[in-house]
Amino acid sequence: MEEARTTKSFKNISMGFLNQIVTLLLSFLSRIVFIRALGIHFLGINSLFADVLTLLSLADLGINTAMIYSLYQPLAENDRGKINALVHYYRKIYLRISVSIAVIGSCLT
Repeated sequence: MEEARTTKSFKNISMGFLNQIVTLLLSFLSRIVFIRALGIHFLGINSLFADVLTLLSLADLGINTAMIYSLYQPLAENDRGKINALVHYYRKIYLRISVSIAVIGSCLT
């Protein structure tokens, strides 16, 4: 059992590493295409929006994983009251995070 778990963990780490390399190479390739086809100005705009999306994905702060973990048992037991309470709670958290990002972004601008 432990050997299979170690093997699966190694495969998971390897695939994550491979995913990072492929993403890096595709990003480099897309920048080359943008520069040659559209010019340097569009590359700047593309980079700006890519950075904003990266910031927003970092703003998740692992809440998505916590949400999935906390909803697993209520969904399995079909406990609608607890599901509604958790969804309402996570809605508040995401609202606070989005307002914080908007305020910080406005201040930095």
